[in-house]
Amino acid sequence: MSFPTNLVLQFFILISANLQAMCVISVSMTDEYHTGLLTTLFNGSRYDTRVRPVRDPKTVTELELQFFIAHVLDMDERKQTLTSSTWLTMIWMDEFLTWEPSEYGNITKIVVPAKNIWLPDIYFYESATQSHRHFMETELAKIHYNGKIMWGAPVIFKGYCLVRVKYFPFDNQECQMKFGPWQHSGHELIINGTGYADVFVSNGEWDMYDLSAKNNVEYYPDDPGVPFTDVTFTIYFQRRSLYYVFHLITPCFLIAIMASLAFLLPPESQGKVNMGVTFLLSMTVFLMVVADAVPHTNEVPIIGQYFAITMILVSLSLLMNVTVASLYYRGNEGRYLPTWAKMMIHRRILAILRIPTKHLQLSEDDSSPGYGKYYMMQGRKHKERNGYMKKTKDKFNEMHMTPLVTPPSYEGVLQGETVVHASKSSDEVRLMSSMLKELGIIKDLLKNKAGEERTTTQSNHKRIKNEWLLLSRVLDRFFFFVYVVGNLLALFLLLIGIYN
Repeated sequence: MSFPTNLVLQFFILISANLQAMCVISVSMTDEYHTGLLTTLFNGSRYDTRVRPVRDPKTVTELELQFFIAHVLDMDERKQTLTSSTWLTMIWMDEFLTWEPSEYGNITKIVVPAKNIWLPDIYFYESATQSHRHFMETELAKIHYNGKIMWGAPVIFKGYCLVRVKYFPFDNQECQMKFGPWQHSGHELIINGTGYADVFVSNGEWDMYDLSAKNNVEYYPDDPGVPFTDVTFTIYFQRRSLYYVFHLITPCFLIAIMASLAFLLPPESQGKVNMGVTFLLSMTVFLMVVADAVPHTNEVPIIGQYFAITMILVSLSLLMNVTVASLYYRGNEGRYLPTWAKMMIHRRILAILRIPTKHLQLSEDDSSPGYGKYYMMQGRKHKERNGYMKKTKDKFNEMHMTPLVTPPSYEGVLQGETVVHASKSSDEVRLMSSMLKELGIIKDLLKNKAGEERTTTQSNHKRIKNEWLLLSRVLDRFFFFVYVVGNLLALFLLLIGIYN
């Protein structure tokens, strides 16, 4: 290595060593200044953390409180408590903690544990914790050379908040947080507060849209005539309701819509009542979920009112379906339709409700379905039979105007429908043949009459059953419209509540 190179290397080593020594000397001097300053401020006999730091007892200490709310950790509607993460900054003057910066290496501020200085007894009035502690003692405080004290730290508060649940889950809430001294009156300590909402971050459920601060002067009965100052911060929250709309309102609305499908099932279906019972149980479960989410107060939330109305409508739909099924099965018992019920199955009502009747066996007579046509057919058949019987009787009397003296005794053979006698006259043969023919006709008439009566009975029973079926369908369609209108009104009331 050449001589110039060695010279340059030694020069840089010498400069580095001098700089390091200067830094060590500077740090040592700074530590010495801090140590000396702390010794001067706190080890002397003039400072006592138990005494308010003023030289004149009549001097009032003014405290500036800056309040920042950062997060909403929990809003318990049932317990009506708010747990929030806040940033607090308090500024006041301490007349005993002052120094000249030039005497202590131009040190203008130092940071010390807060328990080493005098602290105002500021408490959170709405605290919901089991133990009320002075939250300022465990933090740090910054002391300026002119006696200005700045205490600042993040603090988690859990306090009472009166939750209004009328418009849950579309509600806005106002929570108050009150801070003030507990022993220092307004003659010793005056507090002035300012609130800031710039650092707030939503937790996904609550949004803060405003924050206000109000300085108050209160008089308490335990110390009459003595004013106490405090500051009350009012926080305005708005709930994000999409979660509840998706998980509560939408399923409830779908259940209410599906419950109306039970009216579209035929009256003879066994699933009408089962569907009603299932939907009623589902609505009961949703109502219990809402009851667990809101506080136990006399104020019923709007979503609870909507669920209650929907549950009542579903219960009524179950009652309506049971009524319709009961009316339908009365037709199987053969009961005649009452007069008031016949008015409900009038053609005009059926046309308005658009109920088809082509596949039903009904009469053309509106006033008495099924009766007129049946009796007209029966009368016409009886008239034809009576005419035929009268004609046969006249013919028989004409042939037998002269009675026989001696009853005929004959021996004959029955061939087909004619009796042939070997020893009697042809008139007697014709007479016996005609009598046998008449007996056959009477037998056929009696057989046909029994069959027609049996067919008429079956037709009459079917007609009665169809009438009850038609009545149940009319009531089913009417109940369907009533149920739909009731659900629309309930939804309208819910929307009005949301708008308000």
